[in-house]
Amino acid sequence: IGSNKLTVKTKTSSGISLSPTFEMKNDALIASFETSGSPSEGFTLKEKWTSENVTKTNLIVEDKICKGLKLDLEVVVNAASGRRVLLPKQHTKLTVSMEPLMPTSILLGQL
Repeated sequence: IGSNKLTVKTKTSSGISLSPTFEMKNDALIASFETSGSPSEGFTLKEKWTSENVTKTNLIVEDKICKGLKLDLEVVVNAASGRRVLLPKQHTKLTVSMEPLMPTSILLGQL
């Protein structure tokens, strides 16, 4: 009935974030390992592996095509079933200047 969780976060000298997580839940050990890094400005690569043998990879491109546009391509692979899913996502952030009243941002998202 109880649950214990351990998460460790660290960052390498080259800027890659590593985060293993271990959770003991109902006598079962659930583990995951996440990495993320930015090979160049505007690009982010994230990967997560779980003890269910599922890998999720995200390639994120932000403000490269046009300012305020964020594209996220997610690939999910389940090694046990062989199932692969490709999920393109898009977010657009518009900044409208209503000076001197207040700066305003609008976030539009689409799956």
